[in-house]
Amino acid sequence: MFAARLASFNALVQLHRSPALNRWLGTRSLPSAKELAIISETVDAGSLRECLGSVMQRLRRNKVLRPRHGLMLAAIDGHETHSSYKRCHGKSLQRELTVNGKKVIQYYNRFTVFQIIGEDFYFLLDIEPVLPGDDEV
Repeated sequence: MFAARLASFNALVQLHRSPALNRWLGTRSLPSAKELAIISETVDAGSLRECLGSVMQRLRRNKVLRPRHGLMLAAIDGHETHSSYKRCHGKSLQRELTVNGKKVIQYYNRFTVFQIIGEDFYFLLDIEPVLPGDDEV
């Protein structure tokens, strides 16, 4: 969802009537939000990185991303996308919290994000999941 610059798959599905999106995708119908979530689990990260790299080159060529004093500004940050007390998968992180006086385990997913910052514009260039035993570094 970072690459699409939308908050959720549901937000993407709401764009199903967008002529520009349909032309770009070459279709008139989008998969459901659930199908998109399943598909996203199988996406090859290397191909996505190549695609984002070529988009960044085009943005620089079209002067959307302009260097300031010969330098490009970037930000590296950790983002927690969602959490649950009931659902987890093998790559979920977990933490122990106290809720209403009881200790419970919360499962959550976190990503380290690398964004190029332009003037009034930002562009995600890479994202990597934080796995159990890892940290944002």
